[in-house]
Amino acid sequence: MNDKARPTQPRKTVVAVEIGQEWLKIVQAERDGARAVQVSRLCMRPVKEDQPGLHEEIRTVWRDQRLARLPVMVSLPRQLATMRTLKLPSTDASEIADMVDMQVGKLTPYSRDEIVWDYRILGVEREGYTRVLVAIAQRAVVRQRVNAIEEAGLEVDSVTVSSEGLIEWMSAAGIDPANGRGVMLVDVDSLCTDVVVSVNDKALFARSIRIGARHIEEDYARWVERFGAALLIDRFAAASVVRAVKAFNAAIDEQEGRGRKTEARFA
Repeated sequence: MNDKARPTQPRKTVVAVEIGQEWLKIVQAERDGARAVQVSRLCMRPVKEDQPGLHEEIRTVWRDQRLARLPVMVSLPRQLATMRTLKLPSTDASEIADMVDMQVGKLTPYSRDEIVWDYRILGVEREGYTRVLVAIAQRAVVRQRVNAIEEAGLEVDSVTVSSEGLIEWMSAAGIDPANGRGVMLVDVDSLCTDVVVSVNDKALFARSIRIGARHIEEDYARWVERFGAALLIDRFAAASVVRAVKAFNAAIDEQEGRGRKTEARFA
């Protein structure tokens, strides 16, 4: 037995911020070596993405929740980004970068000066083709969120799309289907639903559906079939998702009725 102590990996802390149409969401998580990610702080506050003084709200949350003052990851809501899967006739990294650069202008009605983009390689096929997932967003939309965070006195480390957060959660939760089977991840937000199909921890398909928990709560019968059709699943599966949302909201209402403060809710 080796009596020399093994070096321990430092605990890594990550803070992510998402400024949506109605909610400010902040999560702080730690990874200790090879252990699963542990969420240490979670906060949701009702806001408007264009409200004056948004940076003050962010600063207040940071102080009240005692969040780590680290460079943060900005998560852009999926409905604010265009995501497309491309099949490119090359396996060379530099050629792929050039091809993506040529294609982005065809995937959005905005000029190149008005957008920012990035891509992730999904896999290489036998015929010498490479599949890539491209994400495109309006520069002004990204800048609005980055400015709010920087005006709150924080530093921005990176910008990603919420779909990536779903994939990271799945990986951290240890959900790893065998034999390359796919997983559908459904994130029901207040006004939209984020749907991601993942294989081997890579997003093969990401879509935003403009049906959210608020629509479902207001008119269950009207929206449940539309919800299922948009997800490409049957009515019974859609109803299961809807029931989960309703049960979550009911539990939150019960807590609030007992005078317990909560920061989390599907609204």
